[in-house]
Amino acid sequence: MPINFRMTTRLYSCMTTSVLSPWFVTGFSDGESSFWVSILKDNTYKTGRCVKLCFEIGLHQKDLALLEQIQRFFGVGKVYMKSKGSVHYLVTSIKDLQVIREHFDKYPLLTKKRADFELWAQILHLTKNKEHLNMEGLRKIVAIKASLN
Repeated sequence: MPINFRMTTRLYSCMTTSVLSPWFVTGFSDGESSFWVSILKDNTYKTGRCVKLCFEIGLHQKDLALLEQIQRFFGVGKVYMKSKGSVHYLVTSIKDLQVIREHFDKYPLLTKKRADFELWAQILHLTKNKEHLNMEGLRKIVAIKASLN
């Protein structure tokens, strides 16, 4: 069956210009996103460790348009081509991660991922308040991170 070019163009146009529902973004994130925390050795910090947080969605490159819509929805982060055939939406700055946290506070995740989000949000709060820069705060973050999936 031949592809109707006009219909395909119209569908693509709708996909790239429509506004996503916040509940769609939450539901999609429930299945496809990751909230992660890395604690890296870094001697430029007094504690000897650097704390990095990220919100990420990774998809096949054919779904690039959807990731770009999600990036526009949040208004933060970047979409990157990663390994062969995959694209990733990443949000890493503490300021931008606050936007992500606020969204999921208002439109909560419904699966087990919600528990991971809540632990991640605690670490985000500690990092935002610069508690990761002292040993006591870093120990709190390590303890919370140990509970993340």
